Amino acid sequence: MSSPKPTGLMAPQYITGVYIPSAILIVGTAAFKLQWLPIAIAVCAALGGYQFLNNRNARQFNACYMDITNTSLHRAEEGP
Repeated sequence: MSSPKPTGLMAPQYITGVYIPSAILIVGTAAFKLQWLPIAIAVCAALGGYQFLNNRNARQFNACYMDITNTSLHRAEEGP
């Protein structure tokens, strides 16, 4: 069974999968190599945006798939 898809920007999946790792990357980069901080921020933004768009597209696909599946199951139960 798959995990539920995030519904907002502060969903637990985004906090544990995007915001916390991004914060660790940014703080770690600032602590060791301050010159690379803009690159770390750009990487975090790119990966966070990808994660957000990926979850949004998957949710739309799953909704379409469920509509098709439910329709075919309903038709099969009706009989001849």
